[in-house]
Amino acid sequence: MIDNRVLWDLNAQTYNALRREALTTHRASIGLPPVDDVRDFLFTGRPWPAADPTLGPWQETSDLDVVRTGAWMLPDERPLPAGLAAFLDAGAPPVYVGLGSMRHVSEDIARVAIEAIRAQGRRESLSAALETALAPETRARATAVAGTIRTDGAAEAAKLLLDAVTRERPPVPA
Repeated sequence: MIDNRVLWDLNAQTYNALRREALTTHRASIGLPPVDDVRDFLFTGRPWPAADPTLGPWQETSDLDVVRTGAWMLPDERPLPAGLAAFLDAGAPPVYVGLGSMRHVSEDIARVAIEAIRAQGRRESLSAALETALAPETRARATAVAGTIRTDGAAEAAKLLLDAVTRERPPVPA
């Protein structure tokens, strides 16, 4: 298992490679000095991962003061569109295929994913992992873990942010 420090360092290198030149150019245009480490400039030594500690555990490091607020989710009580509700009611539960933060997904990737889903007698996911992912014991474990997930992460992060801003400037007189 790769420890978080290795991933954190690789992440910093990626930020610098992708964003340092543009940030430096912009800062220079308004008379500011360059930034040596873009990721640390953006996230500081006190990052706030928007992830639940159960689902996204953080291996503690001595040089980072990580604030764990929980996942940043807000409830959405709006009803589903009629077409989506009909689709969901039409058969076995669909399987979601997430491709992370990929900016461009080719039609070939989508087609392969759909074929893998259909090969398992389902309507949306990838083949080899589906048997395990769709097993009753996986569902039972997911249900148990779901009960441990914090649902107030967005509210907690907002509270911490407001507290920090309030400390930095005096209150406005009434």
